[in-house]
Amino acid sequence: MMKGPNKTTYICLVFDTSGTSFANNRGKVAKAVIRSLLLDAGLTGDKVAFVNCAGRFSRTIFPFTSDLDFAEKELEKARFGGTTPLASGIHIGHDLLKNEVGNRDDVFAMLVLATDGHANIPISMGANVNREIDIECRFVRGNSRIKGMVTDLGNTSSPRASEIAKNMGGKYYHTGLYDDRIYSAIKVEQKRLLSIHTI
Repeated sequence: MMKGPNKTTYICLVFDTSGTSFANNRGKVAKAVIRSLLLDAGLTGDKVAFVNCAGRFSRTIFPFTSDLDFAEKELEKARFGGTTPLASGIHIGHDLLKNEVGNRDDVFAMLVLATDGHANIPISMGANVNREIDIECRFVRGNSRIKGMVTDLGNTSSPRASEIAKNMGGKYYHTGLYDDRIYSAIKVEQKRLLSIHTI
């Protein structure tokens, strides 16, 4: 069966930049990954959005764009470190993709979650953190137009990060906190998914 024309890929990167001593490193790595993705996007027409997962709630730092200059200006305003609102990050990333992609057939959507699997802040005060995460993952899994994946930022493989990927219906990659490995995992998964879903 012959493949059709390449689809534009919308990649929403939800990156856990929480913590204290690691926050600056995570911020630098996130910026490096975004830069690599947007350098590609400038050639392919793909779009990238960034959700910063840190603080009381995760925040959209910039919406879908192929403009590296715009993204870098928005990144300069971002603040890293603090608590880990992982469920909030998944929720915001999923909403961004749903609102942008809708029912379009000419685009392909990826939700990339970069995390070590740990979280300590729920969306609703007093709620069970892990239960909220699992619920948000099931929403992603139930959306046939959005494909999820997890890149594990931990020094060692995290069973919880692997479980989140499974609950999301996506692939798990243990990359550690290395921008080149995270970027490579995203591109490998993008190529794999497009080979399956673009015909």
